[in-house]
Amino acid sequence: MNRRIHFLVLLVALIVASCSSPSRLIKNQDYDQAIEKLSRKMRGGKVKQDDVMLLKQAYHVANQQDHDRIRLLGSSGRADVWPEVLHRYEKMNYRQSLVKTLPFDVQQSIAFVPLNLDAEITEARTRAVDHLKKRADALLASGSKGDARKAFSVLSELKTVYPEYPGIDRMLRNALLQGTNQVLIMFENQTGLPLPQEFEKEVMNLSTREFDQEYVQFDLVEKENVDYDYVVYISLKQILVSPEKIDTRRFTEKKEIEDGKQPKRDAEGRIMLDSTGKVIEVTRYRTVEAFVNETVMSKSALLKGSVDFVETASRRALHSAPFETASNFIHSYAVVNGDLRAATKETLEMMKRGPAPFPPDGAMVMEGARQLNPMLRNIIRKEARIVRQAQ
Repeated sequence: MNRRIHFLVLLVALIVASCSSPSRLIKNQDYDQAIEKLSRKMRGGKVKQDDVMLLKQAYHVANQQDHDRIRLLGSSGRADVWPEVLHRYEKMNYRQSLVKTLPFDVQQSIAFVPLNLDAEITEARTRAVDHLKKRADALLASGSKGDARKAFSVLSELKTVYPEYPGIDRMLRNALLQGTNQVLIMFENQTGLPLPQEFEKEVMNLSTREFDQEYVQFDLVEKENVDYDYVVYISLKQILVSPEKIDTRRFTEKKEIEDGKQPKRDAEGRIMLDSTGKVIEVTRYRTVEAFVNETVMSKSALLKGSVDFVETASRRALHSAPFETASNFIHSYAVVNGDLRAATKETLEMMKRGPAPFPPDGAMVMEGARQLNPMLRNIIRKEARIVRQAQ
């Protein structure tokens, strides 16, 4: 089995190697990867004539393609072509930097002629930067969040083209802020009932970091000078606390237990003897009973409401997710008469317990708040996509 696995691994490695061989890469028109692979190979070992011919083919075809594409882009007269023109020139420059590291005879064999592209790269970068900056400014001027997000992408490209562009990081932060939807999470008590002081604190014990995502920022406390695009209302609409209830029931538990020995009798009722004449004895059983008086104390608090996603400008409700949770108090105890050997394990446990005080309404409601908190987090996390849409 191990030999078979080793063979399969070797076979897969050979297939992968053949797929990434320079000749295969050239056939797939992946010239730059072929050039990198051949350059590494020639710098690290003996130069083979077949590799030199492959390098010559890949180098000149790739350069010719870039040259033709640059001429076509330049003839368009459009300003938005300059980022690609710059990219093409930089690829050509990188290729020749690889070839320059190879032995001189290899360079001669592939008819390598170094090109000074500094002026072309400088001009293309200048024009690309100018276009990208103007494009970002125009997008940001529209006031649209969707355009601000596009501007962020344009400015990110500008930073790639010119990392030292003055103020680029500040521009990126401004575009990100302008394209981000600001969302405020608020709690509303619509029950008309007073709540324990800690109730809202427990319900709103949330971390905005688990809700924040690209272009969406949540707040739990309203900030000055922030225009919120959406408000998520956690609306508590109903609290139902049941009366304290005590139920009782009586039942009997029975069990057969061993109760000594008795003679074994045949079908006709005669006592049976063994081969030595001795009476054969068997275990005698009898049924014992335990009389159980069980008391069950119960009380519950039901909390109902909804999580409502509202667009601030239009006051339009985008989505409403109802929630409901209950905290339950159940306590049982029992008094048992009769033979305790007949009682089950559960009944014996109830015997150990006595009556317990009913929890006050406030404690029941607070327990409901503790159960509600993770439920609210799941709802907001699941529905956060609603407030990501651009305006």
